[in-house]
Amino acid sequence: MMPAKLLRAVATRLPTAVRSMASVAVQHPASSTASAWLSDKPPTPAAEIKMEQAALVARVGATLTKPELVSQALTHRSQDPRLNQDRLAPLGRSLILQTLTEYLYVYMPNAPGATVRFLAEHFVSVESLKQRALSLGIDKAVSSKLKFDSKPAPSDDALAASFCAFIAALHLQGKSARPLVRDLFVPLIKTTDVSAFMKLANPKQTLRRLLLQDKKPAPVCKILNESGRQTHLPVFLVGVFSGEQKLAEAASWSIKRAENEAVLAALNTHFGKQLTAQPLPSDEDFFVSDDQISFMERKEATQAAAAEDSKQ
Repeated sequence: MMPAKLLRAVATRLPTAVRSMASVAVQHPASSTASAWLSDKPPTPAAEIKMEQAALVARVGATLTKPELVSQALTHRSQDPRLNQDRLAPLGRSLILQTLTEYLYVYMPNAPGATVRFLAEHFVSVESLKQRALSLGIDKAVSSKLKFDSKPAPSDDALAASFCAFIAALHLQGKSARPLVRDLFVPLIKTTDVSAFMKLANPKQTLRRLLLQDKKPAPVCKILNESGRQTHLPVFLVGVFSGEQKLAEAASWSIKRAENEAVLAALNTHFGKQLTAQPLPSDEDFFVSDDQISFMERKEATQAAAAEDSKQ
């Protein structure tokens, strides 16, 4: 910073308005705008971390009532062995797993329980959580002695734990972090191949049982098209039907294989069906009946209720 005596000497050669600013800088060098202009010191690493944490909170649109929790969630044990993210991380992971399991249960009503469990656990894997952390820029906001952006890079566990701890810190602010979890994971769920998470020992029996439960005709497979039957590279297109309804189709070099693939495709369509606009148990209005909800203005709603009472 420029010495006060030299600053006064320079100020005498400046216009009146600028001279006034220079005078303020001499009297209050730590807080004035002029002092900031005269300082060329870069922010400290700790200050940079605080700015990154503030930017992260702003990105997710959170209102903090306990900002110290976010600071703790974004502090790795290598930086502070006592006050760090270790206790928050398992809570955050549990919240994420519960939120995703609830979503899958409600929005995929036909999926077997094992499929729901496998899918939810897939999305709380270390790799999945690490990618969500990177998408939010959490790696830049963590206070740690590990080098998050250079070699040797921290383990994936460190990034996954930071993300989980951040979710827990938001949850403990008094407002649910579920909407953020859904925003980050639901688009992935909608584009995931559910068949990879289904373990069906007897797919043909399963399809027949499902159609029987729905009181629909038993499944029938038909060859829809074929080519090169007498060659070394035949192709058969097989469709599986319930009555006149085509459930699915598949192609293969073998009729038997094409039939099996068509049955699996039909089951994938059934079990992977996702609903839209369904209320979730954790939503605030889930346990409120429609009779208790009115979109009428207060005065009109009161008059309508009085009219209903008078009829009874």
